[in-house]
Amino acid sequence: MARKIVFVTKDKGGYEVSFPLAEELKRRGNEISIMAEGVSVAQWGAAGYTVDFVGSFDFQREPYAVDVKAELTRLGAELVISTMGSPINLEAKCGQAANELGIPLVIMEDVWGTSRRMPCSADMAFTLDSYGENLMRELPRFQKTEIIIMGNAALNSFQVPSVMKAHMELLRAKFGTVVMFAGEGDGTTELLALTLLSLDASGQPYAFIPRFHPKYLDIPQNRALWEGVVAEFFMKTTRGIVYTGFDASTDSRALAAMADVTVSGSSTALLYAAKHGRAAVSISTALTRRLLGEQVAYDKYPGIKLGIAVELNMPCDLIALARDAAPVIRRNAEHVFRSIPIDEVADSVLSLV
Repeated sequence: MARKIVFVTKDKGGYEVSFPLAEELKRRGNEISIMAEGVSVAQWGAAGYTVDFVGSFDFQREPYAVDVKAELTRLGAELVISTMGSPINLEAKCGQAANELGIPLVIMEDVWGTSRRMPCSADMAFTLDSYGENLMRELPRFQKTEIIIMGNAALNSFQVPSVMKAHMELLRAKFGTVVMFAGEGDGTTELLALTLLSLDASGQPYAFIPRFHPKYLDIPQNRALWEGVVAEFFMKTTRGIVYTGFDASTDSRALAAMADVTVSGSSTALLYAAKHGRAAVSISTALTRRLLGEQVAYDKYPGIKLGIAVELNMPCDLIALARDAAPVIRRNAEHVFRSIPIDEVADSVLSLV
């Protein structure tokens, strides 16, 4: 029997983890509706979906009003599937409305601990691993939730385009080690500075690919600051180049999967790097620990503890650090990344209705 299912998303990671499920449910003949804000709006559109409710790109700078109960009723929602972006907004409102309307709610994590942003209970939750499950179980509101370890659907289904593989091999042969930097939010300037200082300490040739989070890069002062830091650094160094051969639409997942080293605080790009056998370097400083602690239940990237990332907390030889860590990360990645077929995920959520 076909069901009316509403997906609610905000950020890129949330879209990527929920899209494969939407595709599978649609393939089975269910009616899929989308309520979205932020970066995810354009991504659903590019994938051929009509976004039935569109919020603003940045609700903090462009607040908007929405009667979520009325929207869910208008869409005839029989099931709500929500991700949990940062900072959370529409997803939380829809989760609470689903609870109040008696509509089953499913939540999907794209990184550990994002369920803590959801202020209400859920009937079912999908998380990455036992670490994510334990974080969720600590909260009273999820004691009756059916929690399923599924890994990351987007991560497990992702294939690097062959043209990207060829391009990156040429880049590596020409410039040496390829380093991708994945920016985040308020802590990006500190992450970037520590990355560049550690590259400078390596004394080896490299190509540097900076990727800043589109949500934060959209703020003009951020763009000016971060691009200025990169430009100033590369005016002074002769060892490396900042590579601008990829445009803004180039998939950052593919870059992380193919770069020799991916550096960030806790970006999902680190997962793609580790999954594909590359070095994932997580920067941990007093600032990043505070920022993480404000959002989730940990103050250091869990991939470090799981052995799929190496920690960087002071300037050092970044390339040597990554080279030594890569074999260990590859071994650990073989058993850390769990995957269950998307058709089983679909069976689980449909059991709620």
